[in-house]
Amino acid sequence: MRATARAAWRGVATGRRPRWLHRLGRSLTEALIAGTAVAVVLVPDAALTPEGRALLGLAAGAGYGIVSAVLGRTSRRTSSPGARDRARVLRAGGLWALLLVLGYQLRFRAPVPVPALLATVVLASGMVAGLHVLGSLAIRRARRRGRTGSPTLVVGEVAELDRLVGLCRAAGGSGLDVVGVCTPAGTTALPTAGPPVLGAVEDAADVAVDGGIRSIVVGAGSMGAVEFRRLCWRLERRDIDVFVAPDIVDVASERLELCVVNGTPMLAVATARGPVEALAKSAIDRVLAGVLLLLFAPVIGISAALIHLDSPGRTFYRQRRIGRHGRPFDMMKLRTMTADADRRRSELEARNDGNVVLFKLRNDPRVTRVGRLLRRYSVDELPQLWNVVRGEMSLVGPRPPLPGEAARYDDDIRQRLRVRPGMTGLWQVSGRSDLDWARTVRLDLDYADNWSIRGDLVILLRTFRAVFEGRGAY
Repeated sequence: MRATARAAWRGVATGRRPRWLHRLGRSLTEALIAGTAVAVVLVPDAALTPEGRALLGLAAGAGYGIVSAVLGRTSRRTSSPGARDRARVLRAGGLWALLLVLGYQLRFRAPVPVPALLATVVLASGMVAGLHVLGSLAIRRARRRGRTGSPTLVVGEVAELDRLVGLCRAAGGSGLDVVGVCTPAGTTALPTAGPPVLGAVEDAADVAVDGGIRSIVVGAGSMGAVEFRRLCWRLERRDIDVFVAPDIVDVASERLELCVVNGTPMLAVATARGPVEALAKSAIDRVLAGVLLLLFAPVIGISAALIHLDSPGRTFYRQRRIGRHGRPFDMMKLRTMTADADRRRSELEARNDGNVVLFKLRNDPRVTRVGRLLRRYSVDELPQLWNVVRGEMSLVGPRPPLPGEAARYDDDIRQRLRVRPGMTGLWQVSGRSDLDWARTVRLDLDYADNWSIRGDLVILLRTFRAVFEGRGAY
């Protein structure tokens, strides 16, 4: 079975362009950009003929291309392609500037003009960085459509194959196209339908070489230290990336750092966050919430008037929620239900469309006509900006639970209360009310463990799209 699967795959990947061709094209393009910057900005107008200027630009561009290519080879194992490109552009620009200083003095027998040098380096580095951004966007788009993926072999125990294969496929734009797996000897059946078994763990090197594999993902614990060294030895002269996937989930890359202890590589995981970042998040929340409250005041006023005309009862609705560290607070909302909605809930419990903890109805008869429109576009949530200004909530955070919900939390789920609840969060941009309870909890714990100010800004931008699309709002 394994031999047949391996034979069926063998040769399919060989039709893809070799990596050296992509690297050569990238280096030539970068060299052309850098050479043009030198010829146009750095070289004095009266110093050379147009032909001499072009030759000098080609020489300077070739220097940049060589520096960039060398640094690209030595930085292939950084945290992500984006981080790798940014680091390479910065280092290449700095080293290239030193070469320009030396070359300028040798050619013109004069000190290099600093403003022109800085302008040249900034122009070249900026254009190269922009080229990388455009290239990354094009590659990610192609990968989401199933193109340009790197044929990937997953090596691991049967019990962890689902996680490893899902890890490679979840990102979409990661470029890891899983085409087969290697399992312990004698195992031919996988727990779920998935990529074919191409060999045993000890056959991973042969499978990779014979099948045109470009990336290997090895599960931690599937190989001993000796077997892993032998795998690397076999692949030493091959253009194949080897990744080791530790048994760690839901830990942001910003919290990880590779360190070496007595010659052994280890992953250091940051478990605490400094007070400065927490204070900065609180300050940004309150200032931005105050500004948004002023901007949306007319919308809140018009909505309140429509609610008053549509149905009897209070315009604003206060609901007791549980905040950070389990402290209760009154969350503000625009009323979207009838005045007797709380008393009627017991009648509708059997029709729950939510999950085992959260109560939701897709067609809740208690929701008013105006309330249904306000809910679709989350206008009813705008008064919570006042809760953010008061410090009871955050713009981004876990969903604020009801006291009855929080009372059912176990010790693990209670960890979501370590941070302030948010008006929006990962749950808001990932499906809202359509999420099951397990997914909701995982997203909230993921945020509580890994939040950052930059991540909050990304979630806020994604929230606008989710709100306008109305996904999961009922």
